[in-house]
Amino acid sequence: MDGTTYTASWDHIVAIYEHDKKNEEYGLRVLFKLNHNHIHIERSKMKVSNAAQVFSHKVASVIKLVADNAPKESLLANAVGTA
Repeated sequence: MDGTTYTASWDHIVAIYEHDKKNEEYGLRVLFKLNHNHIHIERSKMKVSNAAQVFSHKVASVIKLVADNAPKESLLANAVGTA
């Protein structure tokens, strides 16, 4: 990266999931493998298969793309550390 310290946040993953979910009505969902159970964990443990999908290269790429193009005041504008 550019020498700056970044912090990963679960809030960024939730925000990108919600952002992607809004595009479902237009048929433009990119993270179609993620669902409510991946993001909103009801138990204290996450399944390994769900974790692998949440922390996949595709999710990271989408977070980076959205973070680079999000308005500066948006939560997703600071999500590059999560990507």
